Amino acid sequence: CNALITANFALEQGRVVFAIPGNIDSPYSVGTNKLIKEGAIPLLSFDNIFEELPFLKREVLEREQKIPEEFKKIYSVLKEKPMSVDELSEVLKENTAEIMAKLLEMEVAGIIKRDGNFYSVV
Repeated sequence: CNALITANFALEQGRVVFAIPGNIDSPYSVGTNKLIKEGAIPLLSFDNIFEELPFLKREVLEREQKIPEEFKKIYSVLKEKPMSVDELSEVLKENTAEIMAKLLEMEVAGIIKRDGNFYSVV
């Protein structure tokens, strides 16, 4: 498999490689479990990424600090999971039209993205 070959090359070059551990009884997990055995970092949560690559967390925090105040509530909800306008309206207890206007501004600013009827952070 090309992905395993690429990951093995990265490990040989001393690059950081993450692998999501799988069930030891599953034939689908052989590759990722082998990568972990060979030195890949088991990815158990997003915190594992930030522990190994702390500059990424700084970048995320810096980006979040630059978000205008009027968008922070929507951003914090979408950071948890993608949602539709109706779901956001229900969670935030705000008018759908107001949320749609903010979502458009946020999308144009590159803070969020839209995939069909769902919005998520970039």
